[in-house]
Amino acid sequence: MENKEELINKNNTWIFQGNPKVFDVDTYLKENKVVTWDIRQERFADKIKNNDEVYIWRSNGKQAGGIIAYGKVIKELYLDDENHKVVDIDIIEYRLTKEDGMLLRDDLKNDKVASNLSIIKQPNSTNFEVNEEQSEYLNKLWNREISYDFIGRSMETRYFYEFKEVSDEWFNKNKSWIEENYNFFNKFKEKDFLENLEWKDMQELGNHINAFNSLALAKGRALGKPNHPIEHYRNSFMYLIYGQGGLKERIDGFRWNEKYKLFGFGESVISEIVGNLFPEELCLANQRDIFALEEILNVDVKYARGDSYGEKYIKFNDAIKSNNIPNLYLDIVGKKTNLPLNYEIDQLFSYLYETYKNNAIESTPPVIVNPHDIYNIKDILQDIFIDKSKIEDIILNLNYKKNIILQGPPGVGKTFVAKKLCYLHQGYICDDQIEMVQFHQSYSYEDFIRGYRPNGEGGFSLKDGVFYKFVQKAIENNHKNYYFIIDEINRGNLSKIFGELMMLIEKDKRGKDYQVSLTYQENDEKFYIPENLYIIGTMNTADRSLAMVDYALRRRFRFIDIEPAFDNEVLKNHFENHLGVEMTSKIITRISKLNKEIEKDSLDLGKGYRIGHSYFTPTEKIDDVNTWYRNIIKMEIEPLIREYWFDRSEDEIQPKVDDLLAD
Repeated sequence: MENKEELINKNNTWIFQGNPKVFDVDTYLKENKVVTWDIRQERFADKIKNNDEVYIWRSNGKQAGGIIAYGKVIKELYLDDENHKVVDIDIIEYRLTKEDGMLLRDDLKNDKVASNLSIIKQPNSTNFEVNEEQSEYLNKLWNREISYDFIGRSMETRYFYEFKEVSDEWFNKNKSWIEENYNFFNKFKEKDFLENLEWKDMQELGNHINAFNSLALAKGRALGKPNHPIEHYRNSFMYLIYGQGGLKERIDGFRWNEKYKLFGFGESVISEIVGNLFPEELCLANQRDIFALEEILNVDVKYARGDSYGEKYIKFNDAIKSNNIPNLYLDIVGKKTNLPLNYEIDQLFSYLYETYKNNAIESTPPVIVNPHDIYNIKDILQDIFIDKSKIEDIILNLNYKKNIILQGPPGVGKTFVAKKLCYLHQGYICDDQIEMVQFHQSYSYEDFIRGYRPNGEGGFSLKDGVFYKFVQKAIENNHKNYYFIIDEINRGNLSKIFGELMMLIEKDKRGKDYQVSLTYQENDEKFYIPENLYIIGTMNTADRSLAMVDYALRRRFRFIDIEPAFDNEVLKNHFENHLGVEMTSKIITRISKLNKEIEKDSLDLGKGYRIGHSYFTPTEKIDDVNTWYRNIIKMEIEPLIREYWFDRSEDEIQPKVDDLLAD
């Protein structure tokens, strides 16, 4: 029995996580014997002591994520220059690759002891406590004293053996529903049935689609009342099942062609419809199936940027076949029903999703991206002329708060920066995951969320606003991050625009647990904001017409200053490449001088009114740089100067313009 003093002096073990999307973890470890790490979990602040063991975890997905270094705390909790709580760690050894001997996340996840580590079960934090048993086990793994104790028969087949053990119970519970679905769709796809399809048949269809049954709001919008003439529904399904062209083309037509698309039928719903209509050929490809195949079974589906939904669906099923999933299932699990095999494979995927959905290291499953679209810290440093440390701080704030506002004077590229930050945060160019609006004084709740709008029949209909639609898109595709950019956020009446959403945008109020009724609603529906949605606002600090930001909104956002970058070396190089050395020197010297004068005028102006670098940032080489520069001064900068010092005499203003235009 340990006495009290032994317990107090006993060293703890920790795992500290670093995200290479935010900062270069590998280089940091290679270049520093002693590293400093943030302590973001307050409950651990008083527990971390000198000589505690620390394992450094790189959160880089299943292929390269895991433990890459071992060290000990040598300086207990203190506040750094930016007032962050941190500790210093002496790195005893680092191993950055599998060949070097790092402990891969995927191996740890499949190990009997290590699979219970809190970082594997709940990975979205920075600091994790390791219990005594786990600490001793990790120490032996790190020192190569033991090998992994993998769960199951083998890494390739263990999930199939695992499902085999529970398959009888699983199908006893689900078989009747699966058979009912199979029989329903067999009847539904008969030509005679489709030619005489009635609205009650469409509503019955909704009872056989999981995506509708798990989201009553979506079901109500799609099937609560007809959104098209019944002939449209008949023609759409006749086309999907019996139309001209290949199945891939028909799936795309059913999804996007105005002649066939159905209101409220998103990709998750269509996945189930297609899989149930063609079970001999195709497996369902909803989010559960995608997660199971790509994240748990580690199958590369070979998507390419620009793939249509139909192409993705077919590629998903091709990957199932090419990776021998059907044969593995038959050899190990064995046929359990008289239904098409793809139904049983879908149930395997459902089991894997239910069992392992909380064990994924990343907040989103991997997305196969064209290598040219990958976007990292090196790319953004070339694009937005902000120091690396500042960018890392912005990303940390975006992760922590989920809502940030980029504020700064005119011409610093706030909106441009916002979009590039989305790319960096997601890790690749993701334009289809970004929506942008600009607030103005007439912008309303009805524009943003939902309201009644004139229809073509002389009346009013309830229409969803841009934010409402975007939220539904994020909910339907919860394996990706989504970014809503609000340009000039302080131009609108924020309380009026956000309404009841003021609470829901908070980080800890995301998800179904905090769903609320909307001002305008149908069928008692509820609304919530998912965790995979991030909001980025921009504010022009030099606009005199704008009121102060509502305090209730201010405390829900992290405000970040974006400043003129005339002292940034990357910007200087960009200027020189496009404008030449002489013009670069002229711009930097003269605008910097003007900005100092603006900043000193604290009574009327100040830092928030300085001139930004974007006015002078060309995207192509300029032939006549002097004419180009003069035009910018006359058409852009001079009007701004006159607006700033509108109460000054001409004798005070003109010399400022002349200084900028002097040869």
